[in-house]
Amino acid sequence: MTMEQPTTEELLEDSLEVYYQHQSFTEVRKMLEQKGLNEHRINHLIRQLDDILIEEEIVKVQKKNVVSKMIAGILIIIFGMVVVFYTLSFDEDLGIYYYLLYLPLVIGAYVAFKAWREYKQNAFDREESGLKFEYRITHRRSGDRT
Repeated sequence: MTMEQPTTEELLEDSLEVYYQHQSFTEVRKMLEQKGLNEHRINHLIRQLDDILIEEEIVKVQKKNVVSKMIAGILIIIFGMVVVFYTLSFDEDLGIYYYLLYLPLVIGAYVAFKAWREYKQNAFDREESGLKFEYRITHRRSGDRT
């Protein structure tokens, strides 16, 4: 009777659950030790878990930056609209400056649209991309280490 060893993916899933519950690598290590894993494999899994958590934090920061850019673009558009309506309320001939009034609207739209595209191109939700970032951590350049 051979006992089937859990896959690395399963161990990482379990480790993430324990980490999210207890916010402690010590608890994760205890759980892995209870499963009968050797020290080398435990250390390797802890490093992978740490890499996943670091990547998750990076994604959160990127998401916050993109949302900030979108808000900035919308604020620039609002500012541009206020300037346009205020200036056009006076019945004066602006000449070439008439076209410059619309510059903040164009810049704001550009900033907001660019941020929206960046938001759509990046998959920020880790659940959306499968097993915790599509299990990129383990498959990432495993042969590059010497």
